[in-house]
Amino acid sequence: MADEVIIELGATATIAQAEALLQEFNEIYILGRCITVDASKVEKVDSAVLQLLVSLKKSLAVDDNRIIWREPSQVFVSSATAVGLDEYLELN
Repeated sequence: MADEVIIELGATATIAQAEALLQEFNEIYILGRCITVDASKVEKVDSAVLQLLVSLKKSLAVDDNRIIWREPSQVFVSSATAVGLDEYLELN
């Protein structure tokens, strides 16, 4: 799909990467398309990044767009589940 917009989360997705992710989200959001998030390599994720993803999902929904998950790692899914965000983020 030529118009596919992909964000790849690295092995570590924590507050240390949050500012760079926010910048990337903002740049991509203005394209007005669904965003594919590749979380397959995530070995550690914290609440700062999960909060950014919640915010991104809410922003995309305003324009009837959404996050498409590409193979989220078990660590990523477990971390989202632990804070009650797995259903909201549609990881199930």
